[in-house]
Amino acid sequence: EKGNSYTASIDYTINKLRVTLSPYFLDMDDEIVFNNITYKNENTDHTIHYGSSIELAYSNGIIDVVTGYAYDHGEFTDTNKTMPLISENNFYGSITVTPMDFISVSTDGRYVSGFYQGSDVDNLQETISGRFDWNIRVDLIITDDFLWYIKSNNILDDRTPTIVNWSSFSSKSSMYPMPGRMFETGIKWVY
Repeated sequence: EKGNSYTASIDYTINKLRVTLSPYFLDMDDEIVFNNITYKNENTDHTIHYGSSIELAYSNGIIDVVTGYAYDHGEFTDTNKTMPLISENNFYGSITVTPMDFISVSTDGRYVSGFYQGSDVDNLQETISGRFDWNIRVDLIITDDFLWYIKSNNILDDRTPTIVNWSSFSSKSSMYPMPGRMFETGIKWVY
């Protein structure tokens, strides 16, 4: 595969607020995709990808807030069909509160819109629905080099598949669900 990529980024800061805008365009020949019938990676015809992201961030030393939106579109230029497995709309946000030097609490969420199943290059099958992922984490900072954390990922236990491949040969889908609710604790030591 080969392609040309064009990206621009504009970053503007005023007081404690930062705004970033990053549009892009990607022109691809022989893009590699997985074929569910042959179970091999194969080259496709000409494709294009384009989109942009915008992010707003605010920080005052105690509270950090980041929110953003990203648009990502991919299509086969010979048919103008949307490429499978690409979620076009992505909203995200995070809040981190550090009320004292030794504790930090953060939460983040991300909504990813639905997408066509892998190998559905004609966009004929049902799309996979969007999903929302919400996480939370608490850090207890013992020293600058050592901390203990506890976190939970996918609090809402949304198991919507992240990858789904459809086979025109069998007319069946293979789904790889998102991991369920997870809890984790650990230490981080930097030396």
